[in-house]
Amino acid sequence: MIKVRADSKEIAAAHLVAQVAQLESIDIVQVTMSSRLHRLARSAQQELNLRARHSVGDYLIVEPQRLVVEVGAELAVERTSPSSQPADSKPESIPDPEGPDVSIRVIAALSYRLPPPPIPDEVVKKGLPAFARLNAVYNAWPFIRQEIHHLAMGIGLPVVVPLLQIVPTGEQKSTHMVAEGKKAATRKPREGGGKRAIARGE
Repeated sequence: MIKVRADSKEIAAAHLVAQVAQLESIDIVQVTMSSRLHRLARSAQQELNLRARHSVGDYLIVEPQRLVVEVGAELAVERTSPSSQPADSKPESIPDPEGPDVSIRVIAALSYRLPPPPIPDEVVKKGLPAFARLNAVYNAWPFIRQEIHHLAMGIGLPVVVPLLQIVPTGEQKSTHMVAEGKKAATRKPREGGGKRAIARGE
């Protein structure tokens, strides 16, 4: 699970925009994928480590009543060192200057209809950044998640992309905004199917 932390002030600021903004469209505008699957041959001494990250790019009012927000995500798959460590420890990734063995990046553009101007300064300075980081990410994630899953399956990498949750900071002590996947777990293959690697959030 990817957990996006937000305090009460940021949630309230995002709500200022959410009350008046109407989602019109979500478009996948960029897909980048690199794969070295020949290096992912599994052995008894090799595990896979999955990391899922998200980011908020530009947000701008392109017309008097139109807000556009870019949301991106990446799924990275890396090999881990032989599992000679305790079961409860996190395996270390094998250093590779060429980057992860598989990397899938997806960027979505979300378009929202805003009320007629003028827009109050408080909404522009505090509301829009909070809305982009919380609401836009939450709106975009199901579509980005589906696109990453589709691309991963297309190259023979059956993975489960984590869900995303907005969490008020008062609920937990951690303040990490992006959760990185832990050691990839595998499920027993269903009859007629293969294993699936699951990216788990912290």
